Amino acid sequence: MKKISLRIALAVVMIAVGTLGLQAQNVNGTGTCGTCSASCVNASLLTDDQKVILEDLCVVFQADMVILQAELIAAPTLAEKLVIRQEMASLRTEHIAEVKALLVSWGIPVSTGVKKGGSNTGNQGRRGK
Repeated sequence: MKKISLRIALAVVMIAVGTLGLQAQNVNGTGTCGTCSASCVNASLLTDDQKVILEDLCVVFQADMVILQAELIAAPTLAEKLVIRQEMASLRTEHIAEVKALLVSWGIPVSTGVKKGGSNTGNQGRRGK
């Protein structure tokens, strides 16, 4: 009986940790777009007109994402949900590319998305172990 209780407790902990990981993956729009002009770009580099253009792009992007999120919730099968998730990822990638292209055209430096102080080659030697 003690072993069964221990296994149940372990399963509950694993589910809780997994659920926290899934919640960390949720995107509500504010991290990607809503604060982009304030966090991704030094806002003092932007004119008021440029800020309005970026905000308009964000409003359109967020409206499209809300529609896709509603479709995702309503989708009855996992296959349909996967297709909608791929559409959402594609829309996000297109939006980011559009914003970056605008910033570059305005002469504003754009981050490449690489984390400071590292590269992606660090774990290649450990893959086979």
